[in-house]
Amino acid sequence: MLCVHNASAAYGYIPTSAALDSLLPVLRSSYPLITGTLIGLLISRIISELPRDWQKRAIYLIIVLIALPLFAKPNVFGWADRGISLFYALLFVLGQYGFKFLAAKFSSRSWLLIGLIAYIVNCGLQFIMPSFSTDSSVIQRYATPANILSVICAFTIVLLTKRFLSISSGLLISYLVLIENSAVIAWLTGVTDTKIGHSSFRTGILAIIAIAATIVLAWMWTKLSKLAIVQRYVQRIDRFSKQSFDKQIALLKKKLPLTTLSQLLFAYLIAFISLLAMNDGWRIKPNANLNYNVFAYLLGQRQLIILLNALFIFATIKFIQAITRRFWFSLSLTLLLNIILIIANREKIAARAEPVLPADLAMLKKTTFRYGQ
Repeated sequence: MLCVHNASAAYGYIPTSAALDSLLPVLRSSYPLITGTLIGLLISRIISELPRDWQKRAIYLIIVLIALPLFAKPNVFGWADRGISLFYALLFVLGQYGFKFLAAKFSSRSWLLIGLIAYIVNCGLQFIMPSFSTDSSVIQRYATPANILSVICAFTIVLLTKRFLSISSGLLISYLVLIENSAVIAWLTGVTDTKIGHSSFRTGILAIIAIAATIVLAWMWTKLSKLAIVQRYVQRIDRFSKQSFDKQIALLKKKLPLTTLSQLLFAYLIAFISLLAMNDGWRIKPNANLNYNVFAYLLGQRQLIILLNALFIFATIKFIQAITRRFWFSLSLTLLLNIILIIANREKIAARAEPVLPADLAMLKKTTFRYGQ
């Protein structure tokens, strides 16, 4: 919710839509790839109960549905808007059962040729169609993921990849999670709008680079998750999650005393109030182009600084507690020290902002002239 594009210069605060997107990801289709995968799993489960002939018919029906927007309205099913999750669900089913019924019909070379032809035709149509249309609606048939030619290219790539490489489900899920990052998507969209100029070729190159980088990161994450030290922690988390709620609470109290947890929360609260006290109003302007609500700015843009300050404050609390063996004394003394620092910083800011009087300015000029001689 904090890293969505909407919580930036366009608003200056975290909008309600961002909160709803994070709380209701399926209903609002906030993460269409992941949501589509979950829906695709459900549809695949239903199709698996059908006879083999009906499974074939279901796959052919999916192909017809994907191909229909090429000849009708580009957004006839709403796949360019919030309905894109359903499109991804159909792709998931096509990927699972399409290989069973379609892959064996042609050899790898034939599929490579089919994919290349679909790619060339799609690029050619994007190139010539703007000359035959008065608006951008025609090219949208070919410059969208929900395009049968793009699906054929993707199907060919995945088919050939599956025949020559072994891909784990963990790698696919990690890729889906990383590629759905709102901040990355917003950055790529900004690059497309400002640097690329909506060039289909350059946008495609940028998309390929982003996808390749995401695959590498997902591969590194899966390798990291297989390390022995990580597996030990995963097993401990699994054992903890299988216990009853009462046992989980008892274990947390044993491993993480409530006193330490309260000190952490106290340190974070002091760090947040310290930065909040450095502002003179409810709005803050880091520069001429940005205008933030002070809470959105601190929580969204200065979160790491707050955490770093909280770490130092927490270390101070534990250091004083280790010396005095007193819980409340360490909290009170740390709070007093931070109040003194807040007052000192406010006085320093006020001194810098204090206007220079004319008499002081005249004396400053005389002093500068004398020392200059």
